[in-house]
Amino acid sequence: MNNKQNIVALIPAAGIGIRMGLGPKAFLKIGETTLLYRLVSALKDKVSRILVGVPKTHMQLAYEEVGKFADIYEGGNTRQETIFKLLQASTEPIILIHDVTRPFASPDLIQRVITTVRTYKAVGTFIPAAIPIGLQEGDFVSQSLLRTKGCWMTGMMSGM
Repeated sequence: MNNKQNIVALIPAAGIGIRMGLGPKAFLKIGETTLLYRLVSALKDKVSRILVGVPKTHMQLAYEEVGKFADIYEGGNTRQETIFKLLQASTEPIILIHDVTRPFASPDLIQRVITTVRTYKAVGTFIPAAIPIGLQEGDFVSQSLLRTKGCWMTGMMSGM
């Protein structure tokens, strides 16, 4: 069986970048390459189809940028809505979802996910965070905690 057969990659890229104030993040450039182009380039040889959800105002730009390799869809108002729209357009049994704001997935990582999902049916990738967590008291950070496994789990459990 062709390794990329029946695999679709969904790229939610419909954020309009309000917090950064630089426009939609999908079209931010690192060097001469946009985040969207970088991610589509990493995925295009690993999957049978790529579906990208972008802001309505940027559909033509997305088509010009990656339309040769991906199908472009109008995204939703939220990440979840964009993913839902892309899911509705997909028919493949294996679905990869990768945010455009994480454009540095290596070909090796992508391939490991594809290989693993064939066995376990659901796979998530996680990169350990090295940035410390700050405990806030009032307007000040009172303590800095390293994100170790125990600390992260404690924080997750206490927030439940």
